Amino acid sequence: MAWNPVNGSAPTDDFNRADGNVGANWTHIRDLAWDATPPQIVTNAVYGKSGGTAHYQVIRWAGTGAFSNDQYAEGTIAGMAFNGSQYFAGVVVRCSADTDAAADFIGAYVEDDAANGSNHTVQVVEMVNGTSSTLATITGVAWTNTDKIGVEVIGSTIKVFKDRVQIGSNYTATLTTGKPGALLSGNGTALIGLDAIELGDATSANGATRAMHHLCQQRIS
Repeated sequence: MAWNPVNGSAPTDDFNRADGNVGANWTHIRDLAWDATPPQIVTNAVYGKSGGTAHYQVIRWAGTGAFSNDQYAEGTIAGMAFNGSQYFAGVVVRCSADTDAAADFIGAYVEDDAANGSNHTVQVVEMVNGTSSTLATITGVAWTNTDKIGVEVIGSTIKVFKDRVQIGSNYTATLTTGKPGALLSGNGTALIGLDAIELGDATSANGATRAMHHLCQQRIS
């Protein structure tokens, strides 16, 4: 993989601001007509606000940056309670601008579905015109707070990453256009969310350079 900046810089958000709405750089994408409450910032992270465990709460990037159709999104997990709540947090690509029940997106998310810090389920989904399909369920991967969940789409190929190492297989996309963003579920309390998010364009070349840069960052930190 190679994850590249958009117009010179990768859009990022660390949500380090007052509790409440996520702000003007994000558009709330609703998968159900009644799900009117967008994700909220709580203590410098973003969490799902309503809708329970069965409904997606999506925010799509609306700030600066013109994305290609080959793109990535990566979010840092925060607030995981390890209590089997079934709430989840993740990221999306090729998300439409719909604000009604006809949303489109490709996403991957981590479920808080285990009672400890070990193997939490990752779901890979595609929503087309408001109808969701599960492309894969990835198990046997250990997750905890500060881990990064990433998804990229290049052409019709979807890949999912933990800390920029691919997990699962390659999956096939139907959607061809849209913007990246975040995917959450919650009940208004800080159960599992995202502490930060990075978005950008994805290409198949020079992936080793990007991976080495990330490894050096980890060693420096």
